[in-house]
Amino acid sequence: MKSKCNVWEGLRSQSRRRFLTHSSAAVLTIAAGAVLPKSVKAAQWIAPTTSAGLSELDAISFYTDSSEHRGLGLDRVDFETSTDEANYLAHVMFQNMMKHNFRIHHGGLSADIGGAVEPNDDVLAMHDNQQSVSDVYARYQTYFNDYMAEYISQYLQYGYKGQENVDVNDRLAYNSWDMIKAHANIDLAEKGEIFKQIIDELYAIATNYCQGNALGQYKQNASYWLDELIAYYQQDSTLESLLNDCAVNDNADNRFNIAVQKVNATSAKIRTLNIAAGRPKTEDALREIERVLFGTVINGVAFSLRWGSESDEYSVLANEENFFAVASILQNNDSSTQSQFWRQFFSNNGGVQTVWNTFKGLGLRDETLGNDATQQALTRQYPELATPVSGQRSMTDVVLSSLTLLLGVGHFTWASATDREEWDSPVELIGLGAAFIETSLQISYEILATKVTHFLFGNGTPITDELAKVMSKFSQFLGKLTGRVAKFVNVERRIAESLFLGKVSSLVSKCFVGLAFIAVGIAGWNLGQAIASGDTADIVWASVNFLISGAAFGLAVAALMGSVLAGPLGIVVAIVGIVIAIAQWIFDALRQPKPEPSPIQRYTNQVVHPADLIHADVGQYICRTRIYWDAHTCFRPFDVKTMNTDWEHIQSVEDRETRNYLDAMVSSQITGRTYYFGRNFDYPEFGRTDRFFNDGFTDSLSYEQWNPDWQIDRCTIASECVDRHSNSQALFLCEKSYSKYLYFTQGIENAPQSSDIIQLPSSRTQDVIDIVAVHQQQSCIFIVVCKDKHVYQIKDGQVSLISEDFTDGYPDDYFPSLTLVCTGDMVSIFYTLDLDGVAEEDRRLYQTIIERDEQHNFTQVRLLQDMPLPEGAHSVGLHIVGHYSPPAGDNDGRHEFILVSQSRYKRFGAIEPKQQTQGEGKALRLFGGVEFYVPNSGFQGFYKNTFIPR
Repeated sequence: MKSKCNVWEGLRSQSRRRFLTHSSAAVLTIAAGAVLPKSVKAAQWIAPTTSAGLSELDAISFYTDSSEHRGLGLDRVDFETSTDEANYLAHVMFQNMMKHNFRIHHGGLSADIGGAVEPNDDVLAMHDNQQSVSDVYARYQTYFNDYMAEYISQYLQYGYKGQENVDVNDRLAYNSWDMIKAHANIDLAEKGEIFKQIIDELYAIATNYCQGNALGQYKQNASYWLDELIAYYQQDSTLESLLNDCAVNDNADNRFNIAVQKVNATSAKIRTLNIAAGRPKTEDALREIERVLFGTVINGVAFSLRWGSESDEYSVLANEENFFAVASILQNNDSSTQSQFWRQFFSNNGGVQTVWNTFKGLGLRDETLGNDATQQALTRQYPELATPVSGQRSMTDVVLSSLTLLLGVGHFTWASATDREEWDSPVELIGLGAAFIETSLQISYEILATKVTHFLFGNGTPITDELAKVMSKFSQFLGKLTGRVAKFVNVERRIAESLFLGKVSSLVSKCFVGLAFIAVGIAGWNLGQAIASGDTADIVWASVNFLISGAAFGLAVAALMGSVLAGPLGIVVAIVGIVIAIAQWIFDALRQPKPEPSPIQRYTNQVVHPADLIHADVGQYICRTRIYWDAHTCFRPFDVKTMNTDWEHIQSVEDRETRNYLDAMVSSQITGRTYYFGRNFDYPEFGRTDRFFNDGFTDSLSYEQWNPDWQIDRCTIASECVDRHSNSQALFLCEKSYSKYLYFTQGIENAPQSSDIIQLPSSRTQDVIDIVAVHQQQSCIFIVVCKDKHVYQIKDGQVSLISEDFTDGYPDDYFPSLTLVCTGDMVSIFYTLDLDGVAEEDRRLYQTIIERDEQHNFTQVRLLQDMPLPEGAHSVGLHIVGHYSPPAGDNDGRHEFILVSQSRYKRFGAIEPKQQTQGEGKALRLFGGVEFYVPNSGFQGFYKNTFIPR
């Protein structure tokens, strides 16, 4: 009988609302000689109910709330948000093709592992009477060869994370896989043209299985309908209608989200028809029409801004510079007709300043730029603006919109994509003057939309630092409004409240989520190739990933860590094949082999190791453990590579003195000793670090060596910092007379005296929560975080305030969990929040990072990510440590973190890009590594200042 591993048992135990992620370029070439089975599964060729006409084609959408294809062996899936079913099926096909590739190259392992890696042959046989899954596989088999180890390991790790009672040797094998690198490789690959081409072709096949094959009749004459559809969406009347549909308000009709779905569906249909027609349009041509579509959405949002008032910060009427920039463009553009009209208009009405002052007095505060009330007020005040250019007036009348639409675009881009500290005229940068038509008073919506997207996302040319900065700002603006953090962010929320009518909470679901959705897609066009080629676009992707991590409609994307699975609200797929999350159900829920002895060690040796995906042996932490047969709590090593929790068989040292102040133990880089300061502070104990798990604490500092302030009762935190010149300093948080004091000394063995006390400028030392040392800097630096949300830098004993609120406005001062971690030149604050109305299982773990400025001070604070808590974890009692591996040889630098909750262990991190753009801080792409479950493991915490490198 074939031996099966217990991978599928873990899959079966997971909720059906768990999801498989990932997306993102360079494709290595290795020959492969196998193809898919020759038989093909008959497409569901159902006669369409409508005749083939342009309006019927335009109305086709594959968005649905569920999918069921039992004939393909695919059970029913109920999506919690409307999802493009064809995109879902395309990724089902893709994953089964990868499993098929594994079966070809490792047939024995594939059979022995079973479940999670067995392909569905019915899915592999899908076709659309023009091409089949087999055809696609044959064209792109090098991709499947090159990334097979990464993808298959991804599937297996997902099964592993839910398993219990895993054999120790199997657990050590699973944990040794470098999944951070695997996920980074997948991310890079899926940003590339090859991956996008694969998904586009599979999408074209999938359309035959969606909506009764409504697109089939158009695919039969694809060239004709492709030209018709593109031409239709190049007409100003079509774009004007779409712009109006993208109006943002607080109504419950969900009109905006429907418009965004229409844009996505249109782009997908254009690409499918292009494939069916033999690809007559170039990729650049397709992207250009998609830029127009998405730019129109952005223009619709900009046209929905409320006027506000001069006293409303960030409102349209508070931004005089924007009006003057728009007036300049109106009077000096590529159309002499337009320029002459507007020069005469301003001249006849007292000049630009007078017109602006009049606008401020029209009582438009709670009206939007494009509504009827605005139109009536402006044309009543200035009758010359009421002259219709065409026979019938519209909401976006061509004369009036030349003014109000440009005013909205300029202000919206300024508010969402700049620092807002000084006027840098986004309108002028966008180059909107080209949108004016020479022969009339009209403007070209197509050109206007294109210019807006070029400003925010570029036009496909190499990414510049200036563009990176703009895109980063826009991404952060959307991300902070759509994420869980939006509940307490102040600045972006205040801006949104000034920009739009209605409640921000309602606008999030009706506008910002949809805008974030398309922003990810637009970003993908311009950045994929730059990143694949090692260009300087990484900082932009870092900010885009922040955007992705926060979107409320399910852009959990494995907590922005790139982890294999996450639990978003639905399958969320951005446009043009940039995948944000895809469903776990591709694992074929019908096949559930019983768990039997696992061949996972064979897989590790035969697949993972040759692919160079074994984690480096970097070192270990001292951790505190207690298992029921131990007489005492013990110190044990926690190995970073193996994450071994088999405490009974790991070398240990008993703790007979209850050394439970976890932050009071320090392994010194200078002395080679490990100290504990949390028991008898008059005589701190120590032992040799390199023999700690043989001898433990062997001695204590004598009175002659160590004579501290006699009033100190105990020490709760001790930290040593070593600079790049091997100088060291120490910081101690101690209690005396029921108060806390910070002591700064010139070394870990220099006893704190009363003269060593340092004060925090605006916080009570009593409120200090955590301290971390930043090593290998020009000077010794410590970072201190307090209960009042203030963060301080202590540099050579000098205290400076970094931030008054690292949470951006969280109203409380209670953090269920908070810890500081330093990795290289970056300090992370990991914390959970006690948000009203948020259930424990929906709580998030936030990572705010602090980075150096040009003067090498730690002053730059930004939220890097928010992630779901590990399954079954509580927001209280999280243990997190981190370490940094500098670049060495061909290996990039790496920031790595280990999180332990009540019974779940997780390793995740980021690989530092070799190139950085200037501006907004270090570009980090965080990816999930290994996660597993150990019930009642006995783990009690890390002594986080005791990392012992190898």
